[in-house]
Amino acid sequence: MNTTNNTVLITGGSAGIGFEVARQFAARGNKVIIAGRNAERLQKAASQILGVTAIGRCYE
Repeated sequence: MNTTNNTVLITGGSAGIGFEVARQFAARGNKVIIAGRNAERLQKAASQILGVTAIGRCYE
């Protein structure tokens, strides 16, 4: 399996296992998109990992 130069979508990427998976894929040169329910947490997570894009919105 090729684990570099891909575009990877990770749901629940703002914390825990999802965040770590996003970090690992980004470190291998992939374009990583994280998604989730809390936009604020997503933006915070994306700012901690170079090359990660966050998409999502808050559901109340």
